[in-house]
Amino acid sequence: MVRQRTATTHDGPGSPLSALREMMARKRQLKPAYVRVRLDRRLSGAGPAFLDAAVFRGLLARFPGWTENLLSVRESLFTVSPNDRRFPPLTGETVFALKAWDVERVLDALNRNHGFHTVSGRSRPRDMEIAATSEVHVIGLAEGFSPGTFTRIELEVHLPAAHFPEPRVHLETYLRDAYLPYSLRREEPLRGGEARYRFEVPSKGLKKKILFGGAFEIGASEMDAWLEIGPGFDVLAFLEDFGERGLYRQARVHVASVEW
Repeated sequence: MVRQRTATTHDGPGSPLSALREMMARKRQLKPAYVRVRLDRRLSGAGPAFLDAAVFRGLLARFPGWTENLLSVRESLFTVSPNDRRFPPLTGETVFALKAWDVERVLDALNRNHGFHTVSGRSRPRDMEIAATSEVHVIGLAEGFSPGTFTRIELEVHLPAAHFPEPRVHLETYLRDAYLPYSLRREEPLRGGEARYRFEVPSKGLKKKILFGGAFEIGASEMDAWLEIGPGFDVLAFLEDFGERGLYRQARVHVASVEW
């Protein structure tokens, strides 16, 4: 007769399983620190997971002592709801959440090594950048930031004519469909284009928080636009209005600055 043994798992205080549960509970309670980051244009088209990994890798390369402390790095402005449905992959300024066992140690190290100061909804001068890698630059703390929220973004959009025919028509159609009142003032081209126009939005239009101002220049082979947009502007919807799903991958969208 073979005696069967029943395996039991000890789950009392001090047991490995209990310690694991305590660690996971503590990890869930950790509050992240939000930092403003500038992503180089070479990262254009990269997905959220790639960007998170790039920033994580860049920070650990710059601060190897964080290996046991830094837990996660996550883009927290454009890849979270509702912005994940309104913005294509882009570069430029954004906000990342850094979660660590001792987040104050992380922030103290950044401040001690580079002397940046808290950023309250506005960009810092470029001479305050902290180069973690050639593709990722930490600019400063993002005080008062809430994931997925902003009030104004300065956006640079490049649309090659081969993929985006009649860009002015599509842009104006998008704005008219949004019932945005505006006018256009013709200016001298700055980049050798064929024509340049500046948006003028009246006060009742500004209240819609779609477009605050900006300009666009039409060239023989592309359109370049500089737009000051609010949370009501659906960039992805505008780009997909050209008719082909996934066409946004052919555009270059860069964030010059963010306010929240």
